[in-house]
Amino acid sequence: MKILKLVIIAIAAIVVFGVLAVAGLVAFMGYVGTDTLSSRATDSQMLAPDGTVAGKALVVYNPGLSGNPETAAKLIAGDLRDKGYEVCLAGINSTAAADVSSYNVIVVGGPIYGGVVSSSVQSYLTTMVPPEGAVIGAFAIGNNYSEQPFPTEAGLKTSAVISQNRDMDSQCAGFTAKLLD
Repeated sequence: MKILKLVIIAIAAIVVFGVLAVAGLVAFMGYVGTDTLSSRATDSQMLAPDGTVAGKALVVYNPGLSGNPETAAKLIAGDLRDKGYEVCLAGINSTAAADVSSYNVIVVGGPIYGGVVSSSVQSYLTTMVPPEGAVIGAFAIGNNYSEQPFPTEAGLKTSAVISQNRDMDSQCAGFTAKLLD
């Protein structure tokens, strides 16, 4: 009887350990995979202002899993266009996002994962070589974040964490106003 109880306890422990190991692996892969899968944005589009061109702006985004960062990027791009900028709205892995050399204003944004902006946005911000005098801003969408979710070496003029639970239009307009101030 004692041996049977010990065997049952051992089997139960192995099953519990196996379930925990699989759950941990799934959670880890979900965390890593969300940024890898969501950063496959390869589209780009140009937005022309109605009047005189004030400059050229590049708005680069990682859409995240929810698509909210892409929505914010479109709002920011629209605000820049309304202020006279010729805007290139580009997914973070698009050909258009790779060349920042001709822009006066560069905005980069994406989701927050694990308290910081996604690794694809961090990498983009820290490896791009903007033209001298370019104004750089970054935004992130999320609710759980550290005090500074962006890499400090990115040389940002302004940054914002935009809540998906509040009026995104006004938050993006406020970000654009600060960026161009």
